[in-house]
Amino acid sequence: MSAILQIKKNAQALIDNLGPHSGLSTFCYDADSVAFLDGFIDRQGQGIRSSPQAIDNFVSMAGAFLGEAVIATFGGEWQQNESGISICIQARDQYHLVMPFQRVHNRLINGTEYSLAYFFSTALPQIVSGSAPGGPPPLPTQGPPPLPTPEKKPWWKPF
Repeated sequence: MSAILQIKKNAQALIDNLGPHSGLSTFCYDADSVAFLDGFIDRQGQGIRSSPQAIDNFVSMAGAFLGEAVIATFGGEWQQNESGISICIQARDQYHLVMPFQRVHNRLINGTEYSLAYFFSTALPQIVSGSAPGGPPPLPTQGPPPLPTPEKKPWWKPF
């Protein structure tokens, strides 16, 4: 089975397993479902972190789901590169690589600072649209106007 076909199968398995328990009318590749998955990680606690194999299994399922949600919402396609399997999204004249498996792994290991819900609903739309994800405004492209030059006095007059 190809890697892409396995990813799609894993994503569907996560929908089949979590969907009925989500309380959402439709558990699919959207922001609400990603937010549920993000909260599910907290609710499960150490259960999904019980062993390296449990982590790998969960990352395979949740990363596949997150990736398919990214593709369904923002476009792009799966690709294999030296860093692993990622999604390449072309927005205007730029390409963006999204690594959903790494994102889910970081969320599991490092906690809420790697929120999947924030990444999907806030950070990724800003990255893809080209708007700055917060921070200071961009610097002006032109320099400041020149300062007025004071009238020069002869060197022998101190004041």
